[in-house]
Amino acid sequence: MFLFVLSTLFNYSYAKDHGNGIIIHKQNYPKMEMQWNTTPSVIVCSDSPYTKETVVKAVNIWKREGVAIGDVYLENDHNKCNFKSGKKDFIQIAGYRGNFNQKEYYAFTWDWPLYSGSTQKRSSKIEFATDTSRYNLKLLVHELGHTLGYDHYDHKYDIMNR
Repeated sequence: MFLFVLSTLFNYSYAKDHGNGIIIHKQNYPKMEMQWNTTPSVIVCSDSPYTKETVVKAVNIWKREGVAIGDVYLENDHNKCNFKSGKKDFIQIAGYRGNFNQKEYYAFTWDWPLYSGSTQKRSSKIEFATDTSRYNLKLLVHELGHTLGYDHYDHKYDIMNR
């Protein structure tokens, strides 16, 4: 029993604590099937409940983990959010658009493949439910983790915990 606890503590000691309850241990995260073939940037859509500043904070947390992710932009005439198939090479941060009915979700991530049957991503979109009282940096960092290719990791304190 002592060796199990010691090995668990030793293994988890490689996790990084980013503060605000955000602990990332990406060495143990299962990879999701679909991955990026480019470095995605982020568009904060006009209906996003998150400000650009909050999205930049979340992106910088993943960058400090060594994850390749580009700049953050506000939606404008040059960088329009495309909700049918996503804007190529971008992660879109948007408000709830009515595409899912399960009330227990506060956020949902959509991925589009580069082409039919591909395991490479063309784009991703994260939709957040309309109750903004539930929004926090942890939820945004968690959902960004999914768009960056990481699945759930069942460790009680980890950001990618269910």
